[in-house]
Amino acid sequence: MSAPISVVMPVYNHQNFIGEAIESILAQTFTDFEMIIVDDCSTDDSLTIAVKYQKLDPRVRICRHVQNTGIVGARNTGLKLSTGKYIAWMDSDDISMPDRLEKQFKYMEMHPQVGVSSGSVLIIDENGILKDVLHMPQTHTMIAWGFCFFDSIINPAAMTLRELIMKSGGYRDLANSKEECFPEDYDLWTRIVRQTQFYNFDEILIKLRKHDTNITKTRLQSTLDNSVRICQNYIQVLLGHNVPVGLIENLWGISTKQSLKGIPSLLSELYDHFSKSYALKLDEKKYIRKDIASRLFGIAIRHPRDPYSADAILKALSADPHLPVEMGKKVIHKLFSRKEVTG
Repeated sequence: MSAPISVVMPVYNHQNFIGEAIESILAQTFTDFEMIIVDDCSTDDSLTIAVKYQKLDPRVRICRHVQNTGIVGARNTGLKLSTGKYIAWMDSDDISMPDRLEKQFKYMEMHPQVGVSSGSVLIIDENGILKDVLHMPQTHTMIAWGFCFFDSIINPAAMTLRELIMKSGGYRDLANSKEECFPEDYDLWTRIVRQTQFYNFDEILIKLRKHDTNITKTRLQSTLDNSVRICQNYIQVLLGHNVPVGLIENLWGISTKQSLKGIPSLLSELYDHFSKSYALKLDEKKYIRKDIASRLFGIAIRHPRDPYSADAILKALSADPHLPVEMGKKVIHKLFSRKEVTG
């Protein structure tokens, strides 16, 4: 019988990190898994290092592409080769916490309605030095709300039902050229969010490495532009009508002609949709209202001369009267947290 979990790890030129990434999987407290490493035609010693681990552990399988296909092709190759009920995604420059697989497997077995789980992460640099802690929205409703503004599932910490991802067609690359970066994970999550439940652990699942060769860093502008395309489609499906791309760009704060026009009403419409479509629990309702307030207030403060800023601030305070105090606490907490991380 096949192992219940297939760990899929694409790799391309990560000789400095891949050994630590592989070891973090092989040292998991949950041991019944297969590990599929897809080498996307690396030109460094990544494949050689992977082969060393394959010789040491029969759970490791390696597939090498004869030509570079990019991250989407590598992920989909691993998906097709996998045999487990669950796919645990892993990047070759990150580090999984020892009990990551055990936590996710047990939770998803006990909650069969959950088809995607992920969690919080530690941000580290190329030398493994801790830089930040990133906590994600936890419940399905909070995650679905988060998709309106950012990718609220961290892919290399994700575990998914294999059948679900296969039926969705896997990852897609809808970039307009090879020079662009298309956030294939964000695209996938927003396509399947209505087919299953999502869940984020508040506990740390991985150490997420940020360095100068991260694709999202080297191709930042196209990542943002394509994220807006994905977000626009997601919100249009939610609301059932067209939403101008310029409005989404303003919502994301990346427009060259930043304006608050239309943002308060769009957030209000989204809130009404979630209130009617989801059985909002008290903490979820509070989370969404606070998020609306902080977004409106933040944009208004950054653009005080905008003719719609006063209206945005009033609506922000209406959504959360305690907003100024809460934002002050967040600033103080962030300052002290940064000192602790870098100290």
